[in-house]
Amino acid sequence: MCPPPDTFSLGETRDHPHVFAATSLTWALFGPFAQGLNGPGGWVILAEPNILFGEQLLIPDLAGWEKDRFVAPSEGPYILSPDWIGEILSPSTARFDRATKLPTYQQAGVGHAWIIDALGRFLQVLHRHDEGWQIVAGYQNQDKVRAEPFEAVEIDLSLLWGEGEIGSEE
Repeated sequence: MCPPPDTFSLGETRDHPHVFAATSLTWALFGPFAQGLNGPGGWVILAEPNILFGEQLLIPDLAGWEKDRFVAPSEGPYILSPDWIGEILSPSTARFDRATKLPTYQQAGVGHAWIIDALGRFLQVLHRHDEGWQIVAGYQNQDKVRAEPFEAVEIDLSLLWGEGEIGSEE
């Protein structure tokens, strides 16, 4: 039996910084990695997919599968663990994202995770190991980053916080 999806059953509210960061990150990744526009392509990037991890249904803010491993379900939740997860922390979800979701993702074999704190303006990049997650890098504020597994394209973090200009060369 699947527990109810975590999205709203825990009283989560998504404030503007959360929604803006998730939308901006989707935009930054989708063109280069899902469509191959000014980037390598080869990925399926989805926002808020229902994913079944064993018997636990979770809804990450963003998930990505390498295209050669991706299997779309004909109905119901995705059952193949993604290669990458992006979680945007909100005050109401931070504990659940870190204490419940991250260990579940690690046990299910997700290779990479990004934890984005939109209020704190911080990106933490994690890489899976058998023993747990290893922190690979931390970025903040207006850093321009090339973070695994998407190091082929530079991402201006100020865009996630609504400070940068899309298409600016600064």
